Amino acid sequence: MMTRLAFLLAGLLSACASAPEGPVTETGELATGDLTLTGGEFQDTYSLRASEGQWIKVDLRSSAFDPYLILRTPDEQQSENDDASEDDTEHSQVIYRVERGGQFQILVTSYSAGESGAYTLTYEVTDAQPAGVPSLRAAPTAADGDSRGEGM
Repeated sequence: MMTRLAFLLAGLLSACASAPEGPVTETGELATGDLTLTGGEFQDTYSLRASEGQWIKVDLRSSAFDPYLILRTPDEQQSENDDASEDDTEHSQVIYRVERGGQFQILVTSYSAGESGAYTLTYEVTDAQPAGVPSLRAAPTAADGDSRGEGM
């Protein structure tokens, strides 16, 4: 009886653990009627779970507006990115090493207020550092100190 109980408990615990998942791709549109940040930028929000030590890689692409990406941690810190590179205003990317596991929020928004249009969001949680990634991650900032993170 004890062995069966231990086996069931182990199964429940492993089901609750955050396992790495393959890349998830979402398509969406920023538009009138969406929630907005305090600066007037439209926003869509996605959620994911990750465990301590894992990596989160998020890519946002749009040819309709200048994409701006925010990854909010369970303790309300955030990493942000406007352009993945200086010459690519249609692509934003955040790569984050998880220091404290839990529920994360991805905020898809635009660089300027009122920008709208279609986008593609791809995100992935992995145990291994993504290939070609510098060893440093974006520094988190307090959500309540950034105009893009207020009032949500």
